Amino acid sequence: MSEAVERHSGTRATSALGWAVALLYSAHAVLTVQMPRVEKTSALRETLRSWHYLIGLVLFVLLAWLLWRWYRDHPARPVGLSPAGANFGRQAALVGWALLLVMPLFGLLQAWTEGLVVRLGPLFALPTLLEESHVGWMFSGYMHSALGFSATLLFFLTTVGGGWLWLRHGVGLLRAFPAGFGFLAWFASLLAIYAVNSFREPQPGLVAAGIFIGLTALVAVTGWLIHRRGPSSRSVPPPAGMPARAASGTLLAVFVGLGLYMPYQMFGVTPWPMGEVVEAPADMTWHQSVVTTVTVHPGLPGEAAAMESTYRWCRFCHTVDPGQRHLAGPNLHAIFGQQAGTVPNFWYSTAMAEAGRQGLVWDDEAMDAFLADPQKFIPGNRMIMSIGPVRSAEERAAVINILKRETMPEAYWTPPSPAE
Repeated sequence: MSEAVERHSGTRATSALGWAVALLYSAHAVLTVQMPRVEKTSALRETLRSWHYLIGLVLFVLLAWLLWRWYRDHPARPVGLSPAGANFGRQAALVGWALLLVMPLFGLLQAWTEGLVVRLGPLFALPTLLEESHVGWMFSGYMHSALGFSATLLFFLTTVGGGWLWLRHGVGLLRAFPAGFGFLAWFASLLAIYAVNSFREPQPGLVAAGIFIGLTALVAVTGWLIHRRGPSSRSVPPPAGMPARAASGTLLAVFVGLGLYMPYQMFGVTPWPMGEVVEAPADMTWHQSVVTTVTVHPGLPGEAAAMESTYRWCRFCHTVDPGQRHLAGPNLHAIFGQQAGTVPNFWYSTAMAEAGRQGLVWDDEAMDAFLADPQKFIPGNRMIMSIGPVRSAEERAAVINILKRETMPEAYWTPPSPAE
């Protein structure tokens, strides 16, 4: 086989591998968006989680193979771009693939340190290689999330850059970047836009996704009208100079760095314990004694809707039963009547701990004010609600009633008076 034929065959194989990664990651991203929207204790959640692990592991293998082929073969630069544009496309893909390669490793660490069984779809479970550890879970969970944010920001940058290259040179997402990467970036951006806008209900997310698709179509048509006779150049660009490589490398590093900061900015979580803690035996993660009775309504207006939307996201960060571990937020068992910032073995912000020392107790009034605007009620605390503050008084009342039912033992319930 001649050298030219071998290079052509190798290029085709690398392209096929790039598209396989793109399509498999797209399926993985759909699972990632869907999982938090499914009840945590349901069988469906566990099924989705097992496929999430399986696809993630296969992606790890394919990405390692793809990066090795790139290192070995040095694929040719795309025709029709400027040297800087071609360099940006290659750098963005290599950084993006590297992020996706590392993410599954932290995902496995997060699962094992949380005490989860890593089952690979319908196949088998991996052996557990690490003991359960809250500190280990915090670090691996933070890094897994942070790398996901970094990849998402990089995909947005890639999508915008691809649009610019299409308008400027007539070479866009499908050709300016290595095979499959442009589509991967565009589809991941689409899913991220949907996810951010659909915390409460799907409709706003669908509208936002539709707008994004419309803008994509507008750019595509505009670029075609500008370059309908083909790319502005049909030559292979020479290698980019050092200033162009340094500029795109710096831009990519800034976006990756912003992603590493995003879990703290959006959710108030940290990669290791920070703040103040009420020390106790390691297995004590909830209030041991109940200090008050609560009025529990059999049902309030809007409670069913709150259970399916707002309260579901409460359970994403909090456990409620005795014996359960802390998550991003503390275990809330028997929380009513307790001094703020005093659940054992949870690291609170100094602001929350100080509020407790100043006499803040979790009753209906305090809980209502906190849900309405956590930062206004206790400035500087780390409670950040992904769905935003609960603006409706009726919805806050429904969430508080659900919290009472789920966190307080029935022996401490009292029915509402007739006047209520």
